[in-house]
Amino acid sequence: MTANSPIRTRTLLYAAALFAASGCLLIAIALPGASQSDRALPAHTAQVSAVAPSQDTRETGTSASTTRPARSGVPAAGLLPPPGSGPAADPLVQRALEQAMPPDLPAATGRELAALGRAVWNAEVTGIDRQKWPRHFTQPVTAPYTRVRIQAAVARRNPDHAGTNTAVVHLVWAGADPSGTYLDGRPATVRLTREGVTWNPVR
Repeated sequence: MTANSPIRTRTLLYAAALFAASGCLLIAIALPGASQSDRALPAHTAQVSAVAPSQDTRETGTSASTTRPARSGVPAAGLLPPPGSGPAADPLVQRALEQAMPPDLPAATGRELAALGRAVWNAEVTGIDRQKWPRHFTQPVTAPYTRVRIQAAVARRNPDHAGTNTAVVHLVWAGADPSGTYLDGRPATVRLTREGVTWNPVR
């Protein structure tokens, strides 16, 4: 009995130490501090979600300062498809422009003037077909845009004139400037006046 006492004592001490270590491990897992690594992922995700809108706001602010929606009628950037979406997104741009500016002209007149505004603006930036409006284009284009595409156009009454003989075509277009920089979502306006039964562009 006395010979086995040291062995029994050491065995009991090892078992106690093992239970103590196991208990500490369980306590550590159960404590809130132990799950910090698990909470780190949601916190990081929330941080990324918070950063993304600030980047969108920056881009939206740039787009808004470029398009000047209050002046040109171009809808807010949040209503438009992302830049670089290509011709497939042009119907969405057209729809957004129509929603931003409710019609105030007869439907047939609006379509006629929008088509005219498209043609006049294409001549403005490319130089093509300028001879159709010689009184409007008195100088040849010296630095034409290339890869021009009219994304959307709507014709509305001219807010600066109460009469029915003037109108404004609001456009959104894409093209590469003379330096080669290609952008879509460019705003433009073409002012029109009616002379008899013919509508013509005016400066």
